Amino acid sequence: MGLSTSFLKLLKPAENDYYNSQTEQAENWQKVDDWAKKTKDEIDNRTKIATHSELGRIKVGENLTISEDGTLDIQICTPQEMVVLVEKYKVKE
Repeated sequence: MGLSTSFLKLLKPAENDYYNSQTEQAENWQKVDDWAKKTKDEIDNRTKIATHSELGRIKVGENLTISEDGTLDIQICTPQEMVVLVEKYKVKE
């Protein structure tokens, strides 16, 4: 049995091949399960919200912009406006 699928490399018996359903089918299902778990983990990591100590997704708030290349910029504001923003978003411990 030399055939396999191109993406997950699942065993694919030819028409005249002997196929051991207990071992070879179990191997195929394990490959599918491993791929599904890896995909789920990658999705979970992409949707995780950022914290003070971990990278994750953020929302762009007031006086911030993101350019087409992904650069985050702060819009110029007066010192008084900056004080208001700092107080508004200060982490409360």
